[in-house]
Amino acid sequence: MGAKVRKHRFNIGRKMYIFVIITVLMAAIGITVLAYFINVNQIDTYFKNLAKHSAENFATMVDPNFLDKLRKVAKSEDYQKMREEAEENEDEAAVEAYLKKRGLVGAVLRDAGKAVQISAQHERPQISLHNRMG
Repeated sequence: MGAKVRKHRFNIGRKMYIFVIITVLMAAIGITVLAYFINVNQIDTYFKNLAKHSAENFATMVDPNFLDKLRKVAKSEDYQKMREEAEENEDEAAVEAYLKKRGLVGAVLRDAGKAVQISAQHERPQISLHNRMG
């Protein structure tokens, strides 16, 4: 009749075990978060540099006189108004027609064609894994 009610107590061994598990989990989470932020910054820097170098590379292929003309047209008030209307209507054809009138779209396509021809002339040889192994 006199059943003893035994309270379950945590002894020092269990407390240390739980402490070690929590410490390891917190360290793992901390290292994961730190690695994520380092990786994000490296990826961000990589793509910023890639965009910068691509823009510099393309800028060497475009005629400076064309860029001056394009800049003047882009800064004009009538182009800005027309561009806003095209964005509201989601119609890029109006912008293209506007630039064609001023002879700018054809120049872009001509310059792009020249750039493709130049890059095709200086094509690098393709190296595949099969060539290296065999």
